Amino acid sequence: MSAPAETPAPAACRTPPERRPRPAGHISRLCGYLLVAVVLLSPVPAGGNRPQAWLLWGLVITLAAMLHHLPDARRPPLPRAAWAVTLCGALFAGYAFWQAGMGAWVLTYADGWAADGTGLPAGASLAPPASALAGLRLAATVLFFHLALRLAQKPGLARAMARAIFLGVAAHAALAIALPATAPLPPGEAMLARGFFANPNSLATYLGMGLVLGVSLLVQGRRKEPLAGAGVALIFLALLLTGSRAGIAASLVAAGAVALAPGAQARLPWPLLALAGTAAIAALAFHAGVIAGSEYRWALFAQVAQAIASRPFTGFGLDSFPLLFAPFQAPPLPADVVWEKAHSTYLSLWAEAGLVAGSLPLLAGLIAAAALARHALSRRPGRALAIAGLGALVLAALHATVDFSLEIQANLFLLASLVALGLGAVPAAKARWA
Repeated sequence: MSAPAETPAPAACRTPPERRPRPAGHISRLCGYLLVAVVLLSPVPAGGNRPQAWLLWGLVITLAAMLHHLPDARRPPLPRAAWAVTLCGALFAGYAFWQAGMGAWVLTYADGWAADGTGLPAGASLAPPASALAGLRLAATVLFFHLALRLAQKPGLARAMARAIFLGVAAHAALAIALPATAPLPPGEAMLARGFFANPNSLATYLGMGLVLGVSLLVQGRRKEPLAGAGVALIFLALLLTGSRAGIAASLVAAGAVALAPGAQARLPWPLLALAGTAAIAALAFHAGVIAGSEYRWALFAQVAQAIASRPFTGFGLDSFPLLFAPFQAPPLPADVVWEKAHSTYLSLWAEAGLVAGSLPLLAGLIAAAALARHALSRRPGRALAIAGLGALVLAALHATVDFSLEIQANLFLLASLVALGLGAVPAAKARWA
């Protein structure tokens, strides 16, 4: 006697089939390459140092962040160091908005409240619209950094983004070598490579960070990178052609530290290192006198320090340096020259934002450097990206003492991406501040 056939269960009792997961991986890759495009395309309009470019990249980054948060609101936790760096950046952007808002109110209703000769109370910006735009620029950069952190939690995507950024910087190096300057430069700088940037020093910072990333992929990475050697050589050649003394020196220090970091999977051949060092010394000696205004550098620093002392806690407003420095400009600085930058990012921060708020970016850099150093000394995956981020911070910290390259948004995007790729690989469950 045959067994009775099983009757199908009623439709109400059937287990519903599992829903097809949303293509979160595809969306993450799309967002990752959008951020890579921002890093590589932002230098094109004068190094991204234009208000129109700030608004454009802010819109692109905001759309990418919204797109990334559509598939799933649940995200792996970030280490505390990443949150601390993000918070410092957000507070600094908020302070710029505060300066702009208070400055606009004061310029409308008040007169003669300050003892420093500006006619404005402490805390007001001398250029409220410029400070408001600076706040927008910084807010976009903070959002960029946070989104890059989230994307870097996917190891495969982080490595792909790092390779794409490196190849893009190598392409910028090739264009800087091949293309002539697109705008007139002072006679002493006419032969210097500057690519799409307004000056050779800003290009040197951009190329230097690409050099650090390439050396890390070549020496510290566990996988062989066949194009890394050619890219490093190309970037190094373009870096020498910028003639930026501080940029070349800072890049060599940072790249050397990355190449000699413990735990390297490979070593650069000593003949190549010797050749690179000789070429760098020759370039520095050849370009010893081409940087315009270097004879006035120390006088400029001393007079900026006087401006900082007049408003040590609140500053004069972000992006207001030409206005704040004019009352303090004195011989030996020429009277017919308008100084638009302090030629030191540290002094610019303290003059424009004060010693307290102006030190927030420095604090963020120190927190990130400590976390990246701990991860670089470990044997965990993502170590090569952590070393690259740490090397980029070293380069930025050194070059910022005598230059304003980090005040150019394209350089800030590249620095933020390298730091985020390194920090995003740190397992949050195993590290509190690392």
